[in-house]
Amino acid sequence: MAASLGCDYDELVIAHNTTHTMGQVFGGLDLREGDEVITTDHECYSVQAHLNMLHNRRGVVVKKITPLLGPHWTAEDYVKQFEAEITSRTKVMEFAGITFTTGTRLPIRQLAELAQRHGITTVMDGAHLPGLINTPLREYGVDFIGASGSKWQCGPMGTGILYIRNKVLPQFNPLPLAQFWPIISIWYPIEGELPARRPDRDATFDVAEQLQKAGTASPSKAFGLAKACLVWDEIGRDRIERHALELNRYLQRRIAGHWGDEAVYCPIHDRRLVSAISTFNAFGPRYATDLKRNMAFVARLEEECNAMLRWTFFPAPGSDEMHFGVRVCTHLYNNHDEIDRLVDTMIRLAREMT
Repeated sequence: MAASLGCDYDELVIAHNTTHTMGQVFGGLDLREGDEVITTDHECYSVQAHLNMLHNRRGVVVKKITPLLGPHWTAEDYVKQFEAEITSRTKVMEFAGITFTTGTRLPIRQLAELAQRHGITTVMDGAHLPGLINTPLREYGVDFIGASGSKWQCGPMGTGILYIRNKVLPQFNPLPLAQFWPIISIWYPIEGELPARRPDRDATFDVAEQLQKAGTASPSKAFGLAKACLVWDEIGRDRIERHALELNRYLQRRIAGHWGDEAVYCPIHDRRLVSAISTFNAFGPRYATDLKRNMAFVARLEEECNAMLRWTFFPAPGSDEMHFGVRVCTHLYNNHDEIDRLVDTMIRLAREMT
């Protein structure tokens, strides 16, 4: 799996899910009262809950950015949002590689380089990356990545992936390795301490094993996830990424062709920010905050079109109200005919429900 995902075996933990990985990371970081974490209010609950626990338990200051919404923003615009919040107390930057709210693919490498210039540890919710985006985990330049094994990688339910940077490779991240406590471990020494982490390309110890050794567990899910990774390698991870992203571009063109660019909540024109997830408003600005209408719309799409979508909610810049949208994912197993049938049904339903 490490070879498939682009890291070494001593940097990879097979966990229960992304929530589990985020708990391991935030529980293990050496954060104290007054330290700042910069994040966004579009993070998954699994991230926001753990950060709030850090705030309540240790007095960590959590600063939340509301990401820009809409089709015209660029990667540099999002970097500026994070850069404006950095202070001398900032210890961690946390962000989603692809936001679950709108499907915006944040400029991961640029954000990692911003953090490196300021000596900041980076944590990424990469739930929607493995199996979709074929970038080796190490090349993101991020210190910690928690991800799902079941979403785009199509492994068994209840599998997660945790990447922990365990070597200093200047071409990706020249900073010293973060102080990290491997919680939930039976491999931590019962006397004495772990050796100090090395400042070079050699691993001091297998940090992944520290977290992997957590008592008796069923290996079946892990083997299932490993098999799914092999299947992806056989198909070709580049082919899968190209297929899913091309379908999403086709979906966005069809949505924009009927509802207009401004109906789309995620960037369209900067291809660096596009994923295989798009979220849009099917009813116009008047109904952007109408939860019941969006819930009913998604339910009818499932009943009438067998389309398994979801509605999402998120803060919007300059608004005190939650905004709602319909989220569509274009996966390995989808095709253009399905996109056409979905969009045609959405157009009909939106007319009926408005």
